[in-house]
Amino acid sequence: IYRDSMISTITIGFSRPRNRILPIASWLIRLHQKTPYSHVYIRFYSESINRTLIYEAVGSGTRFVSLKKWEEKAEEIKSFTISVRKCNAVSLLQYCVDHAGQEYGFLQNVGIFLANVFGWKKNPFRKGTNCAEEMGAILLLEGYKIKKPLDLLSPRDIFTILQDKSRNQDLQ
Repeated sequence: IYRDSMISTITIGFSRPRNRILPIASWLIRLHQKTPYSHVYIRFYSESINRTLIYEAVGSGTRFVSLKKWEEKAEEIKSFTISVRKCNAVSLLQYCVDHAGQEYGFLQNVGIFLANVFGWKKNPFRKGTNCAEEMGAILLLEGYKIKKPLDLLSPRDIFTILQDKSRNQDLQ
């Protein structure tokens, strides 16, 4: 039995590739977003296996990977640590496990770009999932308000949601 209901925080991080010869997709995403990062992921510690895990959506699909392996290929640019309500800890892990192995939405990223350029309210490419969509779903589980359809979210959108929440907490 997986007993990580003790999770009290998770980290949502923003990154870019490390040591890749031509990370063209990352360059394009960073250029379009005007950010130093092109990717968003969740990091958490699992007491039951004594490991820090990354859950993310990448070209091979949604997956779990050890922090050590992840750090070989990615560079964290910024991260936010958020409290996880105890009642949601199991639901969050179940969501990640249930969605691991989903197909990555390469064309969905093109749809996000087109929607931004042309002001579309729907992504014409709905197959698969991308990193921001997965993180948006996780934030919804935690009670965050998201005003866009999940398949139109970009890493910058997730960053803005977390930054705004952080600023609002600082003002209280």
